Amino acid sequence: MRNLFAFIYRYRAFLVFMLLEIGCVYLIIQNNKYQNAAFFNSANYYAGQVLAFQNRVYDYFRLTEVNQALVQENTQLRQSLYRYQAIRSSNDSLPAFADSVFIQTDSIPTFDSLKVRLAHEYIPAKVINNSVRQLNNALT
Repeated sequence: MRNLFAFIYRYRAFLVFMLLEIGCVYLIIQNNKYQNAAFFNSANYYAGQVLAFQNRVYDYFRLTEVNQALVQENTQLRQSLYRYQAIRSSNDSLPAFADSVFIQTDSIPTFDSLKVRLAHEYIPAKVINNSVRQLNNALT
């Protein structure tokens, strides 16, 4: 505490000068419209720069969650596409009977009502290490 008082006493003239300068700048900004507008435009610009930087940092740290959500969505979309392709190929390979023209159905089967057993299922995965410049490349 004694060091704080010694610091204030030693630099008292400079501290009074800085206090008066801050007061003068405040009065100039408050009483002149041009300086007021210039100050607030500059202040808004720098505040916007700080907020944009903060937003970029926040988005960077949130990338893991976004990537996981995208992996889940891609897995579901690929599974749906694979199921659709399996149904389509199974419909293309059905044998046509001579009397099938005369069969009358009340409803058209929809994509969801057809049950097709798939050969494999997509699961989400994360690549930890990969090689692309070797003769035999691998993903781990």
